[in-house]
Amino acid sequence: MINEEILKKIRPGAKVKIFEGKTPFEGLVISRKHGSEPGATFTVRTIVAGVGVEKIYPVHSPSIIKAEVVSSPKKIHRSKLYFVRVTFVPATNTNLGKTNEARLIFKPTLADGIYEIHAQGIDRSKNDAGKYDYRIKFKVDSKPSITNILNYPNPFSTSTQFVFTLTGAAIPDQLTIQIFSASGKVVKEITRDQLGDLHIGTNVTSYHWDGTDNYGDRLANGVYFYRVMTTNMDGTRTEVKESSIDKYFKHGYGKLYIIR
Repeated sequence: MINEEILKKIRPGAKVKIFEGKTPFEGLVISRKHGSEPGATFTVRTIVAGVGVEKIYPVHSPSIIKAEVVSSPKKIHRSKLYFVRVTFVPATNTNLGKTNEARLIFKPTLADGIYEIHAQGIDRSKNDAGKYDYRIKFKVDSKPSITNILNYPNPFSTSTQFVFTLTGAAIPDQLTIQIFSASGKVVKEITRDQLGDLHIGTNVTSYHWDGTDNYGDRLANGVYFYRVMTTNMDGTRTEVKESSIDKYFKHGYGKLYIIR
């Protein structure tokens, strides 16, 4: 068991070694729950072969032979050091085609809800990257759905792209955009393969529709309608939901305009 003096030093940000045998588990303490009462735990995280590994230890576990605090944390502003779960990609000319742009990849496990990320950086001289934190709100929605559907630009004269948001654990196995004339005739079908790479989150298709029909003939100026259809291998369909920004998308159908 862990003695009281060591236990006081085991808090978020501390680097520790936990011995349950000859080989210790060494890493950062990322959380401590319920103090020292019965049932209290602390979580230690380390990186093994590039993969994050976490262990949760009961504070009063008889299997812990010894615990060592390698280093104590600096001032901590939050109860959990979520930054240790961030992967940093340095700025290089080959960083996903971006010149001199670094990236932070953050993949937390979160329950459904609305969240906000605050980010700030400092250089080696301890100068802040900016006066204010960078902030962005986002929504976690584990239920498969398609929302925020629109085409841009709209109206268009030469070409338009489709924009939509996918939620859930996986993208639909089949996804088709059907375009109708004002009389209800299907004039164009765009398949998932044509749309390009899709991902969970907001998609802007690499596909540009040029206003031609299934035979390559140019459609006349006017109003057209479209809908998104999905099918999964298990026979289910991904729900298509309307949202407040879908100005031209009502009752399952969107409206687009061709003006040349």
